[in-house]
Amino acid sequence: SARWASTGWKSWSSPPLGTEPETDRAPLARPIRVMLIDDDEDDRFLTEERLDDAPGKPYRLDWTPHYAEGLEAICAGTHDVYLLDYRLGERTGIELLREARARGRSAPVILFTGQALDQTDFE
Repeated sequence: SARWASTGWKSWSSPPLGTEPETDRAPLARPIRVMLIDDDEDDRFLTEERLDDAPGKPYRLDWTPHYAEGLEAICAGTHDVYLLDYRLGERTGIELLREARARGRSAPVILFTGQALDQTDFE
């Protein structure tokens, strides 16, 4: 897999657009609502580009660079999935997840990081 220079995101090879295998799946009735919680606007642009590459553009991306707004979004449950950066200014994505759970909320979350520390993996 390739690694993007400015982030810890990995890019896995996928078939070129237009060569996806045919499936019996019906088109989605509505886009998948994705909330990106990341204080780096460059990562927002990269995420937007990757989601725009998806056939049929089945995603709608919202973004906040702020910890408190991200916590409120998770607690409100307005998105289908949350992409969460490990570093959020002075706080961490792990802290945000713990706080959301303490409020009784859970949601599908993908946590990503550019940190190369084993401790981050264990958290």
